[in-house]
Amino acid sequence: MSWWESLGLPQFLNGRAFRCAVVNGGDDYWVGLTPPVPFDAALGVSMGGFGVLDIASRRPLKAVSPALFSTWEDAVRINGFASREVWEQHEPLRHTAAITSPVGVWCGQEDPFHDPARDLARAVRAEGSFEHGGHDGGYWRRVLPEALGFIERRL
Repeated sequence: MSWWESLGLPQFLNGRAFRCAVVNGGDDYWVGLTPPVPFDAALGVSMGGFGVLDIASRRPLKAVSPALFSTWEDAVRINGFASREVWEQHEPLRHTAAITSPVGVWCGQEDPFHDPARDLARAVRAEGSFEHGGHDGGYWRRVLPEALGFIERRL
């Protein structure tokens, strides 16, 4: 939670009446993630955004800034998946029909995952934005209030 605290999540959640599962990056892509507590929405960034989308077929509301890969050749470079088969089974771009609305996607124009995130947003008719910003805390801190507002309006 300390990473989310550094983005200001506790202040942005103050006064909002919903439970939000938050998933950030780490050493893997959260494949097969099963949250231990009930929640109303899921919020994820980078590898955590990938994990939130893996949850997406089982949960109704999610907002993400995902690290996605259009091809196995792109995915294999980060050494984040046990095999090509694991990536194929979980890559959200390969399973857009299983991602139910509403979905919010925010990804900065300078983010290396911008194009795949934009492709996903188009495929699932997501809301969100693709304005200036990188794959960093400054961007996510800036868009976090908008993402939480997206969640709140839909609950």
